Amino acid sequence: VPVAVGKVEVRTVPVSFRAIGHVEPIETVAVKARIGGERQSMHFAEGDPVAAGDLLFTIDPRPYRAALAQAEAGLARNRALLVKAKADIARYAELVTQDFVTREQYDQITANAAALEAGVAADEANVETARLNLQYCSITAPISGRTGNLGLKTGALVKANDDRGMVTINRMRPIHVAFSVPAQLLPQVRAGRADGVRVLATLPGDDGGASEGRLTFVDNAVDTATSTILLKATFPNDDERLWPGQFVDLEVIAASEEGRLVCPAAAVQTGQQGHYVFVVKEDSTVEMRQVRVARIQDEDAVIADGLD
Repeated sequence: VPVAVGKVEVRTVPVSFRAIGHVEPIETVAVKARIGGERQSMHFAEGDPVAAGDLLFTIDPRPYRAALAQAEAGLARNRALLVKAKADIARYAELVTQDFVTREQYDQITANAAALEAGVAADEANVETARLNLQYCSITAPISGRTGNLGLKTGALVKANDDRGMVTINRMRPIHVAFSVPAQLLPQVRAGRADGVRVLATLPGDDGGASEGRLTFVDNAVDTATSTILLKATFPNDDERLWPGQFVDLEVIAASEEGRLVCPAAAVQTGQQGHYVFVVKEDSTVEMRQVRVARIQDEDAVIADGLD
C-alpha cells in the first residue's frame, strides 16, 4: 500500500485567520444643486473618473446673472444717496449751530443717512448672495473618484438640494474593505496592530492574485447580538480591482512567529488520548507518537510538543 510522507520543518509561520469582506468606498458624495434652474450641459460621461474641482454640470446662468446686475444697481443707487446724505449732515451741522435750521431737521437728516448706510450694507449682502448663486450655476466635483449613474438628463429642471441628487461619486483609491470577526480573535488583532496587520483580499474566481492592504479600523465595541467585532482594512487599489459592493475573501495576517515546528496537517490524527502522528523510522517502519498541536492553519499544523 503506498504511503504518503511529509517533512517536519522549522520555519516562520504567519498567525492569520480568514474572513469575508465587503468593499465600500472611503468617501461617497451625492452631488446636488444648490440652486434651481435648467440643466444646460454636462462635462463628463457616466462612469468616468473625475478629480476634485472638475466641472460637472452647468445650470442656466441667465436668471442669476440678471439678479446680480439688479443687486449691483440697487447698491450703486444707495451708495450715491448715502454720499449726498453725508454731505447734508456736514452742511446742516454748521447751520444748526447758527440756528438757521431746527434741531429736528438736523436729526432727520442724520437718521436718513443712518438708514441709507444700513441699506448699503443690506445691498452689499444681496450682491454677495447673487454672486454666489451665479457661481453655483457651475457645479464641480467635491472629491476625486468615479462617477455613477446620471440622475438628470440635459434640459431637465433642477431643484435646489433635491434628494435624488444629480450623480454620485465614489472615491476608489484608496478603498475600504469592511469585515467582522469573532470576538475571541480580538486579542490577536490588537497585538498585531503595533507592527501593522496585513490583509490580503482575493476576488472569487479571479486568478490575478491577492491585493494587499492594512488593517486601519477596529470598532470600539463588540456586537452583542452576534459576538463579532467590525474591522476595516484600507487598500491602495491603484488598479481599481476592488469595486464598491463586491464581496471578497480575506486573509488577515496578524503576526508572524519565527522558529515554529510545522508538519502537514493531514498527518495529524485524533485518538482517545488526543492528537498523534505516525513517525517514519530509519528502518522504514513507523511508530505512533502523541503530539500537542498549537493550531492548524490551512495545510500546516503548528506543533507545540512531541516532534523534532
